[in-house]
Amino acid sequence: MHTSGGAPVVEGNIIACNFGGYGSALITNHTNLSFRNNIVFNNIAEPFEVGAAYGATILIFGGTAEIEHNTIAGNISRGNSLPGSGRGAGMLLWNSSGTIRSNIIWHNEQSLGGQVFLINSPGVLLSQNNIEGNTWPGNINGDPLLTPGSLTLAPGSPSLYPDGRQQGAYGGGGPGLLPVLAQAGAYLFRRQYEASVSEDGQARLSLNVLNTGTASLEVTSVESTGGSLATFAAPPTIPFLDSGALTLVIEPMGGSDTLLMFHNACHPENPLPIVVDYQYPSQAGEAPQPAFSIFPNPANDQLSVEMPVPGQYDLHLLDATGQSILKKEAGATADAAQLAIGNLPRGLYVLLIFENGVLKAAEQLVK
Repeated sequence: MHTSGGAPVVEGNIIACNFGGYGSALITNHTNLSFRNNIVFNNIAEPFEVGAAYGATILIFGGTAEIEHNTIAGNISRGNSLPGSGRGAGMLLWNSSGTIRSNIIWHNEQSLGGQVFLINSPGVLLSQNNIEGNTWPGNINGDPLLTPGSLTLAPGSPSLYPDGRQQGAYGGGGPGLLPVLAQAGAYLFRRQYEASVSEDGQARLSLNVLNTGTASLEVTSVESTGGSLATFAAPPTIPFLDSGALTLVIEPMGGSDTLLMFHNACHPENPLPIVVDYQYPSQAGEAPQPAFSIFPNPANDQLSVEMPVPGQYDLHLLDATGQSILKKEAGATADAAQLAIGNLPRGLYVLLIFENGVLKAAEQLVK
């Protein structure tokens, strides 16, 4: 949805399953916007490698905006590889003024900038919202109890209101107010992989799949375009706003392949392509280097790392901006280590493993 000028009123809508380079659900350009009682979910902003693309599910440029009582959840704003891109998973306001009040802005994934990002917008007032990772006074950061299969709130969901009223579309909704939203989403954090081929001629991959929809995600099949034989094991379903591991066992034909993942999600790509480069043992007969075992992934409270051989290891955990937020020395003869991550916010992280100062592994993690 795109508007320029005027005073548009966007009220009582379900905005879902949209895909674009930026502003995947809504873009306004110098308007006086009224945006109320809308449900915004399963929208993906994933731009091309051209310029510093800001992404954002809702992008407000200039003008004023009154954004009240909306539920904004399960959206993706990935940006691109350029610095500064991918900001504002829920919304981004640029050179704007107005009010953001009584919204639920949670479970949105972004490369940078949090759920709400303001650029040159000191006149924007935020109040009585439930925002994941919130730091603004007068708002809360409490995981809303969103009901699977819809975006209504279960009893006991965090609220700022003493009388029990709720933030979000139609005050949190309920029977007769909000519809059943039976729609699965699918998002792969990575599309390119390297896989080592073992002596038995098989390669193994573990893919993290995020369900951005409100219905359960099902992976129905995985096929190879290069003649490889691929079998997979996955959770029968991946619940709403959750991640699941898709484990592939491949008998490769050649040095690279494109695998096709078929699913039941609302997504412009079905199947989703996955590019795999296979690493074979050297012709000299050397066995491939033993791998580090990092689990569980996704993780909630504790991350375990098992080393292939004892040694002096240093672990560095980076957030999505590349900043080191956690370090641990595993010891001179360590073969395992644990990282406590329970106090970290949900999102994407990268674990770097060094042995005697040399980088040995880098693994993307989901919390």
